[in-house]
Amino acid sequence: MVVALAGLLIALASPPATPRVELTWRAPAPCPSADHVHQRLRELLPAPPPGPLVRVEADTARRAGTGWRLQLVLRGAQLDDRRLIEARDCRSLADVTALLIALAVAPEEVATRIAASGTPGQPPGPATRADAPPGGVPEPATRADAPPGDAPGLPGSPVPASTRAGAPPRSAPGVPAAPVDASARADAPPTGTPGPSADPTNVSDAPPPGGPRISGAPMDGPTRAGAPPRGFDLPAAPPPGGRLGSPADDPALDAPAPAALTPRPPVRAAVRLAGGGEIGGIPAFSPAAGLALGLFRGPWRVELAGTYAARALAYPEPAEVGARVRVATGAVRGCGVPRWRRLEFPVCAGLELGYVHAVARGVADPRPAGDLWLAAQLSPGLAWAPTRVLALTLGLDILVALRRPGFHVAGLGELARSQPVGLRPMLGIEARFP
Repeated sequence: MVVALAGLLIALASPPATPRVELTWRAPAPCPSADHVHQRLRELLPAPPPGPLVRVEADTARRAGTGWRLQLVLRGAQLDDRRLIEARDCRSLADVTALLIALAVAPEEVATRIAASGTPGQPPGPATRADAPPGGVPEPATRADAPPGDAPGLPGSPVPASTRAGAPPRSAPGVPAAPVDASARADAPPTGTPGPSADPTNVSDAPPPGGPRISGAPMDGPTRAGAPPRGFDLPAAPPPGGRLGSPADDPALDAPAPAALTPRPPVRAAVRLAGGGEIGGIPAFSPAAGLALGLFRGPWRVELAGTYAARALAYPEPAEVGARVRVATGAVRGCGVPRWRRLEFPVCAGLELGYVHAVARGVADPRPAGDLWLAAQLSPGLAWAPTRVLALTLGLDILVALRRPGFHVAGLGELARSQPVGLRPMLGIEARFP
């Protein structure tokens, strides 16, 4: 009693195991939730071994026709696996996600459990023949072509040399079956009874209960005893700590074409609207608005950005004389975009060309004037992407003037001249597609 109580206290005092999988599951309402994926993962791997953290990003969406498509990314120590998987229903994609995560965490253990149990998520037990009758204890069986005089299961009956492997001895009826030899055919008919035709088309290709079917195509032939279930073909297990194999070599996935499974991310586009202020082309802080169009792939981006700012300026004396100054600019720039989870840290550099326009006010004959503004740009920023198609951005353009236009009213001194170094803080919202 004391020993049992001490063991219970030690178990309760033990700290919980650190989670080894960080899952980001994005799916519309008809699909299972992330809790379903975690539940399937616990069934496949009840006690994950210690090791590095595996980060998983899964985006599920409907296909243009029928069915569902999953974009899956697994990252970890010496692991960078990207897959595009299609299926008829979303629940199968959730089950496949759990299976691939389990294979990434402990490939050998998961493959052994599935091969031994026949159904993912169930503990391994003694293997029985696939054709055994219900009830848990298979009947002794002999070959279908045995002489009629044989009495299977009776004490003292001779055991033919061709008796199926895994059947209990004739002299011991009711003894649980030994593990089935890997060379024994699981789809063979029970001996002693008329069997089905030897045509392999009679073999059922239905998956076992609880096992989601990854591929929709029927199997080419009968399944060997001890092999994984028909609807749950396993990809080749990588070496411990190694990288998962190429998606094109994975027979478990009903994928469209190897070219669609390339690990390179696709080219995407972005449109950003922003607002803020600037001091640069106009030598006083002015309200500003911006529009940017971008193309990006992975950590690289190219942008075309435009801004507009305006402000009224006046002489100190007479205060009623001045000008309305406006500046419109366009810039081209390239960016590197480091990422950490949902945060991005773009750093851009480029060239900006603009036009500064001024119209005098408070004079009898106001005349407009304009000149070119040219500046080099360095633009660090920060972006938060809560979803795949939306991001909030914060940027700061540092402007180094290469050409500084100036303006004055006739008879008075200089009213305005662009700053040699300018700043433009902007807060924006960005839409990304596809």
